[in-house]
Amino acid sequence: MSELTSTVLPRAEIDQSKVTALLKRFRAGDRASFDQIVRATQDDAYVFALEITGGNEEDAQDGLQTAYLKIYQDIDILQDETYFATWLQHIVSDCCIDKTIENLTAVPAMGRSIITVVDNLRQTAVQLADDVGLIDEESLRDHLPHDEWDYFYPELIRRCGFHRISGQLALRDTVKVRAKAALLSIGRISSKDEIALLSGIDVNRISSVLYLIPSVARADKSRWGLTQWIDDIYEGIPAEIQQRVEEDGGATTLERLLDELPRLFNVSESSVLTYVGTPKFILQDGIVRLRQSHEPYSYDNSDIHNTPGVFALDTGRVSLLYVVDNDVLRGSGRKLAIAAGKILDLTVNERLQFAGPNNITVTISFPETSPTGPSLGSTRALAEITGAKLGNLLTVTFDGTEKKVTAISTDPTEHSPGWELVARLTGIDKKSGMGGLANALNCAQSEVRATLRERGDSVVLDALPLQQPSNELVKALAELDAEMERSRL
Repeated sequence: MSELTSTVLPRAEIDQSKVTALLKRFRAGDRASFDQIVRATQDDAYVFALEITGGNEEDAQDGLQTAYLKIYQDIDILQDETYFATWLQHIVSDCCIDKTIENLTAVPAMGRSIITVVDNLRQTAVQLADDVGLIDEESLRDHLPHDEWDYFYPELIRRCGFHRISGQLALRDTVKVRAKAALLSIGRISSKDEIALLSGIDVNRISSVLYLIPSVARADKSRWGLTQWIDDIYEGIPAEIQQRVEEDGGATTLERLLDELPRLFNVSESSVLTYVGTPKFILQDGIVRLRQSHEPYSYDNSDIHNTPGVFALDTGRVSLLYVVDNDVLRGSGRKLAIAAGKILDLTVNERLQFAGPNNITVTISFPETSPTGPSLGSTRALAEITGAKLGNLLTVTFDGTEKKVTAISTDPTEHSPGWELVARLTGIDKKSGMGGLANALNCAQSEVRATLRERGDSVVLDALPLQQPSNELVKALAELDAEMERSRL
């Protein structure tokens, strides 16, 4: 190999096409071409080596010699010649750092010093770290013993065990660190898609991660930023409505809400109207205000007659019938029908807990800003103890007085139609028959089949026993048969 030049030149771009051609020749067996590779790249590599060694020419020269020797020996590791410049920089960096540390630790007193400096840096980094564990690197450098230690900084950081994430220095590698580091790297208010892409976090999870970081906030419906970047932090449509109600002295106009919120936070007018209609607010004659304690929310559309999968048993008791799907098995909650909430006497902002078998607890609640009404918490544990499988039907019965819950799972294909199956599905007493089911549906006995059909409860409809003809019908049919027989004689 040729001797390296000792002249420090301005760092220049490597002629990649020339180097690629030389590398192909070298791989083909032309060993003499390696000298040309060195001459084509050494000026740029030497300037980089000086940056790594903090201007120490001897360490830069030694590190560069070692780097080219390593490249000569390990050239087969490089799979794509177009990445040679990057590979060269990586090897030069490693060799120069190793040489610098080798010289530093060769003196026992200095070797002890580096251990002390690393310990001090670790302690300082903990004090400088922000709410997720990102380190103010400029301040950390200020805590080095003196300027001469600055060119050992990369190795000191490595020995401290810190992480480099999206260009930011971090105490640890966590999803919160990755999310905030990505946001800092972008350097502006960004969409969750942008942050997810740079951080490597699933886009469907990124919002929940960002919510956990105190120094990060939503700028609008879909964008996030550091709190100091945002003039008006977006806290969700209900909070923005309340803010304007309070700004206007207790009531604001629907017109203002429909103008400002879509314009400032990229939300739709329909979403604004939906949240204005939640129990937290009262809309009257175009004026929006907060609901007061003396203005209880009245359940609308709470007629069980029109609510599929809900059966009123008696005072304060209700059964819910639904399919065991993937959401149930993974523990997701679901919407609770308003009719069921009314039967259980669930009030706005109330959270009720029901005790089940095996110490299971099931929760229902009604947040005042919920656009869908009450909600039912996870019933996965109930499904599991009943042996429910995907596609089975789960009947969950709540007792609002005793605050207890029970459940039973059913595969309709394993049962014959009849009142026993109807009772499993609806929670009624199997001895109560059509009258009990009519009460559970809040309809007349003669309307049960039509009501089930209209509600879409086909599985319960199919479970009903076949209709038997009335005595009057049987008598009428007999008389008709007799009359037809006489007419033939």
